[in-house]
Amino acid sequence: MEFWLTILGAILAIGGGFLAKAIERRQDRKSLRAALRAEIQAILAIVERREYLPGLSRFVEAIRVGSPNFFEVRIGKDYDIVFRSNCDKLGLLPPETAARTVGFTTWFPP
Repeated sequence: MEFWLTILGAILAIGGGFLAKAIERRQDRKSLRAALRAEIQAILAIVERREYLPGLSRFVEAIRVGSPNFFEVRIGKDYDIVFRSNCDKLGLLPPETAARTVGFTTWFPP
């Protein structure tokens, strides 16, 4: 009987460790998703506030009528600090979410 109690205790101890790690990984995944979502929303808000898309549309129209103007947008080098700080953790996310996040960040130059 004592043998089986020892075995049961060992199983519970090991299982508890796995459960704690699974809970921690789930929390990390939620935190990562929230941080990346916040950064993407902030970038999109900047794009909207600075009217980049209407400016690009005006530029395209100017090209159509023969204007040799250039379209220039200044983007800070650290616009994606959350992504860069957490790119090693993208494997925590579902593959589709990770791919879409990486795809979003490649719209902008490094």
